[in-house]
Amino acid sequence: IGMEKGDRLGICLPNISEWAVTFLACAKLGIVVVNINPGYRKHELEQALNQVQCKALIMTPQIKSSDYLQMMIELIPQIETCTKGNIKSENIPSLKNLIFAWTQDTT
Repeated sequence: IGMEKGDRLGICLPNISEWAVTFLACAKLGIVVVNINPGYRKHELEQALNQVQCKALIMTPQIKSSDYLQMMIELIPQIETCTKGNIKSENIPSLKNLIFAWTQDTT
């Protein structure tokens, strides 16, 4: 996905195996892991991603009552028409990739 040593990857996941696998892979590649609180609301998520300038974000589409897929569509309306690795957003300009980890425990 075009991540290079020193790039920042946000992880907004519950305690699932994908979190550990992503963290270890990033450590091996020299990618900086940024833990994003899964309890964040839309404005908090936007602020966190902009503050640390995440190039990519991995998250689950939904946890309990938090619909992260909808939050990202609201933050980046053009996301549904972007090409892979080429998100262009005025709200979160550094973000180029959004990856969803589908989990069994989303209720």
